[in-house]
Amino acid sequence: MARGAGASVLLTRREAILLEDDNVNRSVNKEVPDGGWGWIVLLSSFMIQFLVVGLDGASGILFLKFTDRYKQSAALTAWLGSLATALRLSLGPLASGLSNRFTERVLIMASGVILSLSMVLTGLSPNVIYVFMSFGILGGIGRSFAFCPSIVMLGIYFEKKLGMVTGLSGTGCDVGRFAMSLLVPLLFRFFDFQGAFIVMGGIALQIVVMGALMRPLFVNHKTSESNKGSRIRPELKNKCCNVSSVAVTIPENSITIEETKEEIYTCDEDKTPIFNFSLLKEMRFVGFCITMLLTTLAEQSAFVFLPAFSEEIGVLGKIGSEYTLAITSVFITLAKIIAGFIYDCRLVRPYRVYFFNALMFGQVTVSFVIPSVKTFTQLAIACALYGMFSGLYTAQKSVVIVDILGRDKLKYSYGILMMFQGIGVLLGPPSFWYV
Repeated sequence: MARGAGASVLLTRREAILLEDDNVNRSVNKEVPDGGWGWIVLLSSFMIQFLVVGLDGASGILFLKFTDRYKQSAALTAWLGSLATALRLSLGPLASGLSNRFTERVLIMASGVILSLSMVLTGLSPNVIYVFMSFGILGGIGRSFAFCPSIVMLGIYFEKKLGMVTGLSGTGCDVGRFAMSLLVPLLFRFFDFQGAFIVMGGIALQIVVMGALMRPLFVNHKTSESNKGSRIRPELKNKCCNVSSVAVTIPENSITIEETKEEIYTCDEDKTPIFNFSLLKEMRFVGFCITMLLTTLAEQSAFVFLPAFSEEIGVLGKIGSEYTLAITSVFITLAKIIAGFIYDCRLVRPYRVYFFNALMFGQVTVSFVIPSVKTFTQLAIACALYGMFSGLYTAQKSVVIVDILGRDKLKYSYGILMMFQGIGVLLGPPSFWYV
């Protein structure tokens, strides 16, 4: 190659150099931060779960509003909330793939717009068919695109403290359910049907702000002394990178006029998969997914039928049914906080998978005991134990996935796990009507 006033670079077709200048303000640590901006990511993840799951938690109130407005059967109207929740989980693989392609920040911000739009359109829907499309389908997509990436980001920013931050962010679900169960009725009281959903659309739009705080990690990559500080996106190394040789000619007026050769990372975007179901070849992961499907199926049904069981045995009438869910929810929240510290304990960390399984067996044992209780005290203790076992493992699923497959597989694997849970949500209550 002849020397000249400019620099020439030889690249193969369909390859792009994704290097960034020194003046870009990004994190350049190769190691997991386990703090720093990660605490802002934790706050953002907490708020996203607060908003997304909180709106799901208000589905009982919305069910009554939909029934009163559209005069449809209870069976048909009940599918509105179930469809949104099922899609939030079932679309996990798609959410994982899109976040891997466009980054979690972009997908979460887009999800805030989608969910906000779904709420506004629901308020303007003339019949229940439109509500199925806006609240059920569009709302489910928006929830999924926010929920899954918000949890995956914790696995990117934390390693040693992953159990603790996962537990803390998971409490956002329970706090959101509690807050929205109080807020949503007030919205319908002070605004009409349309106004309440428009306000909820504005609340959902705050997910865009939370998504903007999900700053991706970047890895410092030094190519040579003549190009110090160039940076390359870490996903190139993980997904679709090839190492290419690039011949560079240094201008004549430079201090050095030697021809140098350096290696850079290049990427063919067509090699970036949206789905990665090859992870299902790992039998430990498949077993974990099936276990969570069955657990979600049973737990979803338990929360639906527990109030009815309380009334059936005559425990404080309708007040007793409310207390059973309240007791269970309180212990779930407390257990999620405690679980984070337990899973990060040095003695427990090597055995987290086995500890997780033991907790599920504890919940199964309590489930067998509940049908035999006769008094409110017995039922309250059983609900407290059920909530404690549930909270100790439900928020730590991503931690167990990391232990099984590694951090680099978390993006795809967590979405697949959510898909299995979505199947459990769909099959749970309907199947138990026939038991």
